[in-house]
Amino acid sequence: LVWLAQSDGARFRRTAGVEVAGSCPVCGGRDRFHVRRGRAWRDGVDRCFCRKCHGDPGAGGRWLDPIDYWRWAHGGTFAEAVAALAGGVITPARPALARPAAGDGGDDDERARWQRDAAALVARCEARLWAGDERAQRALRWLREERGLDDATIRAARLGYAPEPLREG
Repeated sequence: LVWLAQSDGARFRRTAGVEVAGSCPVCGGRDRFHVRRGRAWRDGVDRCFCRKCHGDPGAGGRWLDPIDYWRWAHGGTFAEAVAALAGGVITPARPALARPAAGDGGDDDERARWQRDAAALVARCEARLWAGDERAQRALRWLREERGLDDATIRAARLGYAPEPLREG
């Protein structure tokens, strides 16, 4: 994200081990744009904010990931941001791997059980997204408005909503 903001005119200085601050590439403020490097986050993705444009995340503002940043700085859609960040080339998802041939049971039974449980979870989450529950409707609005996905894409990708933790224990 630092290189992306720098290509848009931001200049940085290090403020802490994993954070840099500098000029905002959009509003031009000299010391209000911050980038926190990916190693500070559980998912490893860089995030940024401008105190003027977004507010301080510690006081109700929000962090932007690289796609959010590109959409904010360049005014594009989610798909345009993905294409731009992928160098203009969007590679399709990998095709599903072929299932292993059925053997004597054992591992194959475990794989089949896992596949069955995973398919059931996806179906439940999909149904929840479209069920009309208030939280699910907020998630659906977010997919449509913030991520720019239409209903056909959401259904084709089998996106869903899981309000409770998915892990046991």
